[in-house]
Amino acid sequence: MAWAGKIVDAVDCSEREINVAKKYHSQLKQKPLGKINWIVADLNKYELTPNKYDLVTAWDALHHIPEIERLCVQIFHSLKPGGWFLFSERIWGGKGGTFKTKVSQSLEVIVPDYS
Repeated sequence: MAWAGKIVDAVDCSEREINVAKKYHSQLKQKPLGKINWIVADLNKYELTPNKYDLVTAWDALHHIPEIERLCVQIFHSLKPGGWFLFSERIWGGKGGTFKTKVSQSLEVIVPDYS
């Protein structure tokens, strides 16, 4: 998104991983047009600003959140009207209290049915 000129909040709980990303960014020959705010924070506790984002993405991270319902509510409140939440997770089957079930139930509660 920074390549597209957007302001990006890059959040990771690992300062080491943020530093890896910063180093990669600093070594780019051509810099993105946008700005990146590097944030070291635990998404289990982090409070997102309401109505701030056009897009929130998560890549293979949500399964680390024990209270996924809380984070989903945070994310959806942080989206501007018409905003999107895109995530990618490697989810395998299972029954009961699996991550897949928890996310599905959270999203059903939060996302209105537009049909």
